[in-house]
Amino acid sequence: MNDYKTFFSPEQIECLRHNFDPIEDEGFEVVVAQLDNLIDECQYALLWRHDCDDIETHYARVSAIQGASRKLHRLLKNERLFFPLLTEGNGEVPNVRFLVPKSRRGSTPGEYYIERVKIREQWFLKELEALARNAERMASDHESLKLWRGDRARNKSVVRDRLWEPVFQLWTELGKPLSATRKGRLYDVLSVLHAVIDAGPFLRIGAPKPETVYRAIRDFRGALYGETTP
Repeated sequence: MNDYKTFFSPEQIECLRHNFDPIEDEGFEVVVAQLDNLIDECQYALLWRHDCDDIETHYARVSAIQGASRKLHRLLKNERLFFPLLTEGNGEVPNVRFLVPKSRRGSTPGEYYIERVKIREQWFLKELEALARNAERMASDHESLKLWRGDRARNKSVVRDRLWEPVFQLWTELGKPLSATRKGRLYDVLSVLHAVIDAGPFLRIGAPKPETVYRAIRDFRGALYGETTP
């Protein structure tokens, strides 16, 4: 590997390389980058699924956030005390004589201070606009909210939906045989990914169960190749 920063330890990298062989170095780095992204997405989905309310409560709250953020934007846009409201403490205007950086020595402290105030106010308003826009999308498009909640596939676990099946897809795109087995190279790859997630700061998922992996591969093959299985 080059200087690519990854979730994987050197030992895990070697395990992955062994299981993805034959593969060129450049192609392997692309694979590792994709696996890193899958781990990140799976951890995010696991975290949100764990902390989320039921879906109807969530819809209602997102709708309320949309309305509240738009209302706050309207109230603050022309508020003369906008900046003091944003400042920590009692809102006193700080002594600005020492705030002008060397690169801006041509500006007076007052000019520089006013510029920074405007930048902070504009940034906050843009954040409110983004909040309202995203809340509106999630409130009106239930699939968008379900996606961020990790509810994309109700009959599948988050790990299977966000980690295993994308790995199965990657495996087939690399031209490797997708055999419905309980152990083997693909199982070893999943085991490495599970170990990385378990070593992280979020939820623990444990090692993949061979029988569950077998059923997941069988189902994926059925959807991919139109196979019917008992």
